[in-house]
Amino acid sequence: MGSLHHGTIAAQDPRNLAPRVRALRWRSASGRGLRDLAIDLEDGSSIGLLDADVLAACAYRDDGGEDTDNVRALSERLGIRGSRDELCRTLHGLLRLAAEQAS
Repeated sequence: MGSLHHGTIAAQDPRNLAPRVRALRWRSASGRGLRDLAIDLEDGSSIGLLDADVLAACAYRDDGGEDTDNVRALSERLGIRGSRDELCRTLHGLLRLAAEQAS
């Protein structure tokens, strides 16, 4: 029972997924009607899922490796530890939570 499932009541607070997250909100990403999930952090900054550093951290490089600097930096900002896969699972969980809250 110690594992957290993103669909459970426990996940309703984004801090259960990433301790430094203060709030989730949707924002306009461009003049073309795109929306981005803004992840507001406790330090007053925010991360957007469409931000270049997020996209770079969650993508594999051409050589099959990871952008470890971006993974480490984003993980620290969110208050999590782990690999690229853990970072991407956390971001996916936050996206699902925001979608659930919006519906």
